[in-house]
Amino acid sequence: MPITRTGSHKTIEAWIDRRFESLSKSITKAFHDVGLQAVTIAQTSHRYEDRTGNLTDSIGYVIVQDGRIIDESSFLSKGSQGSYMGRKYAEELASKHTKGIFFVIFAAMPYAEYVEAKGLNVLDAARVYAHAEIKNKIASVLKRFTQ
Repeated sequence: MPITRTGSHKTIEAWIDRRFESLSKSITKAFHDVGLQAVTIAQTSHRYEDRTGNLTDSIGYVIVQDGRIIDESSFLSKGSQGSYMGRKYAEELASKHTKGIFFVIFAAMPYAEYVEAKGLNVLDAARVYAHAEIKNKIASVLKRFTQ
């Protein structure tokens, strides 16, 4: 028995576009929710002494779609060096990710990696949380879209 099309190509394309847009918004929402919580975890569960506030202020997340920042964390102290470095790093990430949707959590101060290597938890706890939670949320989103 052959399959017959009952609608126009434009109708089918419009339906696909709506589904894709809805899926994209759901993924972005999942990344946003995880990003907010991951940044909170990183900023509150560190074990380093935050003398200047710059390292904590530089912690953030960014969601990039096709090279454009579509969502990002608000950095804690506007005008601090850490906030400036965080925003600058978010823009650098956007320029490097030109195809697809990306979620990145980061600490933008140059010494963040050194502090993390000392075992003082700059992003470790946030990274573990984000990895597990994104996996769960994306699975949930995809399950809704395949039913």
